[in-house]
Amino acid sequence: MDFLWGLIVALASAWFCYFIAERNNMSKIGWPILGLLLPLIGIVATLVVAFMKQKDPV
Repeated sequence: MDFLWGLIVALASAWFCYFIAERNNMSKIGWPILGLLLPLIGIVATLVVAFMKQKDPV
């Protein structure tokens, strides 16, 4: 049962990382993989990079 909860948390984390990466034009493959392998660290890293990213001056 613990494995199932861990898998659910990892998949939710990967989906959240994909959602943030897609909104900020970041890699749609690398960030979800990071979120899947390291759920909490992946979410924090994705959010930090997304919010520190500079906007294009177009």
